[in-house]
Amino acid sequence: RISELEEVKGEIENLLGATKIGVLYLDRDLCIRKFTNAMTDIVPFTQADIGRSVEFFSYEFTKPMVTSCKEVLQQHKDEEVRQEVQYEGKQYMMRILPHTSQNTNLRGVVVTFLDVTEKVLQKRDYLRLIEHANAPIFGIDSKGMINEWNRKSAEVVGYGKEEVMG
Repeated sequence: RISELEEVKGEIENLLGATKIGVLYLDRDLCIRKFTNAMTDIVPFTQADIGRSVEFFSYEFTKPMVTSCKEVLQQHKDEEVRQEVQYEGKQYMMRILPHTSQNTNLRGVVVTFLDVTEKVLQKRDYLRLIEHANAPIFGIDSKGMINEWNRKSAEVVGYGKEEVMG
């Protein structure tokens, strides 16, 4: 039985390591319980930081993360909180989820950091391409509302982006 648990623990750790997603486990007092190796690529946490409150760290994302973690803990939210954060020139999608025990007692929160820098840069390039295209390009969302309008569209139709969006 113990060897099975150790094997499962090893498999979970391998899975978390393979995902390359920074994961930070915090208890109800926002003290660090555990973190993945990928998390140390984002923030140089060490084993000495286990047990320390994240409130004492002064990284760019610490304040919004702490605020969101407290919200999840206070409201016993069973849903994720998502927000984009920037740190050292990179963009991350930060997700905060409640961490519960098997009997659904709230034990803390799990914070994940997914590097979305490449996607943000691709989106910026895509939007720049649309804006500077030599053809009118516009977008319509599922509700029939215009959500994109390039310069050429404004030139051809005679209405600026501000006039047609929404």
